[in-house]
Amino acid sequence: MFMRFRLQYRRPSGVWHYLRGADSGFVDAGSSRYVSRQAGRDFDLAAGTSSGTVLRGVVIFDWRVGRTTLHHAQLRTSADREVGAGAIPPGYSAKHCTLS
Repeated sequence: MFMRFRLQYRRPSGVWHYLRGADSGFVDAGSSRYVSRQAGRDFDLAAGTSSGTVLRGVVIFDWRVGRTTLHHAQLRTSADREVGAGAIPPGYSAKHCTLS
């Protein structure tokens, strides 16, 4: 299974756009034979001129055999997900985050 991590920002109009430079490319997350897989990426963001920018994460899943994609799916971050290792603070999940 391959996963691609991206960030989106929300414009004042409410429309979401991908944030340039916040794209992991496809990452090999290992076999999809398991019930649960975890992978992720950190993105360093430079301070912008506007405060209150709202961000969300998007993950794109590709299930492949060789170079052939068998299935493709996309999910956006959401609150109240079951959180595994690595959450800060432990167990925390948010739908969006706001930069200030």
